[in-house]
Amino acid sequence: MRKERNRFAVACPLGLPPVRRTAMIHSDGATATDVYNSGMDDTLSRLSGQKQGTTWLYQEQYLGLSRMVQRQYGATGFYWTFLA
Repeated sequence: MRKERNRFAVACPLGLPPVRRTAMIHSDGATATDVYNSGMDDTLSRLSGQKQGTTWLYQEQYLGLSRMVQRQYGATGFYWTFLA
């Protein structure tokens, strides 16, 4: 019996490194798309969140260039905060 694995789609912005993930295809065929909002997130290839269809699975907020400070999970109202 062959075990199914998740697959990933990647892209090179402007045809140059760094390579960044654009989607994850689950073994059941469902696709979760990685979102890079325009501006700093896109420029830095910093993940803004992930969607499945038009539904947000989560969205991330950053402090400065790279420190993730909060993740919001969908419309649940559940937040994961990293600041002390």
